Amino acid sequence: MLAELPFLDYVWRGLLVGTLAATVSLILWWIVSAWLLGRTSHLQMKWFLNSQTVLIMTVFSAGFLLVAFADPELASGCFDRFVKAGSSLPITRLIAAIWACGFGFLLSQDGLRIFLSFRQVRRLKPVLSPEPQKIFEMCRRRLGLAKEMPFYTTGEQISPFVLGFRNCKVVMPEKLLNELSADSLRAVLCHELVHARDGDVLWLLLGRLCRRALFFHPLMALFHHRHHMTVEKAADEESVLAAGIRPLDLQRSLLDVVSLAPGSSTSLVSVSASRGFKEIKERMESLNSLEKSKVSRSLFRRILVLTVSLSIGFSAAQARVTIGGRDGNMSRGLMCSQWNHEKWMESWLNQKPDSNRCENDKQSIPTNKGMR
Repeated sequence: MLAELPFLDYVWRGLLVGTLAATVSLILWWIVSAWLLGRTSHLQMKWFLNSQTVLIMTVFSAGFLLVAFADPELASGCFDRFVKAGSSLPITRLIAAIWACGFGFLLSQDGLRIFLSFRQVRRLKPVLSPEPQKIFEMCRRRLGLAKEMPFYTTGEQISPFVLGFRNCKVVMPEKLLNELSADSLRAVLCHELVHARDGDVLWLLLGRLCRRALFFHPLMALFHHRHHMTVEKAADEESVLAAGIRPLDLQRSLLDVVSLAPGSSTSLVSVSASRGFKEIKERMESLNSLEKSKVSRSLFRRILVLTVSLSIGFSAAQARVTIGGRDGNMSRGLMCSQWNHEKWMESWLNQKPDSNRCENDKQSIPTNKGMR
């Protein structure tokens, strides 16, 4: 069956080039973020990770576009002829099919959750109590949000969250509205309004898309976790530095939310903190050691531009070497690189290679020189 699906060769080549390019970006992110840690504010680190999210998705997608338009082996149908002439299972096509099915399944699952999330908006009720509304408006003005923002409540016992992309809605459970003190409520609302101000829902959704595309990549899993944690810490930091919330009030509100609202929103178009002990501990410790950034804005911008430039440059160089090596194989009449991948896979899986297949196919398949 896989022998009749030559488009999987495009998927395999794109996956190979795109994953290598994304790995270069992830390694650079890890090196630079290790240096920035402790020197920059959480807000600066959040914008650094946001830019890296866009970069990783860009270089990964560019890998597919590059092989589709510039790979000479795909244009000649070299590997497809090997597959049709042989009898063994094309392992590279099998891996490409598994990735495509996995990515498609995860995307469809997320798409369904997003659809259900927007349907849940109908069950939300606007907050009518004057005191919470007064606190909400005060927090909104403190953070410089001129545009009015909807304030809703829900009967579910889940943590507060921000819902939506452009017209964000702040959602607070009824139990928290009724039982939180004024100081704790102010701290929680400022934290959520920072998420709305900075568009964190959209950035985290883009990060999730990267995570889905690279679901097999361990560095991507680490990046996604760090991104989410940094977004939460940045909202805590801005609540203190920009809105004037006392760190002690914010720490107390964290404990109140965990005890009174043990659940968490599962919507993909919302920002809602998880209830893990490790995350709460990290956020509490971060609030105890808030410091101004040691890196100026101009230096931070230079670091950001340099990191993006290096990542794009290294990724482009890696892609050119990969495509150039395949072009060299074709011009010298050597086996196509995907056939070499097949042999590596067979040896790794301890399968006995078909010794005649390579020789017979090499004789039957014309090279670039023979085609001219």
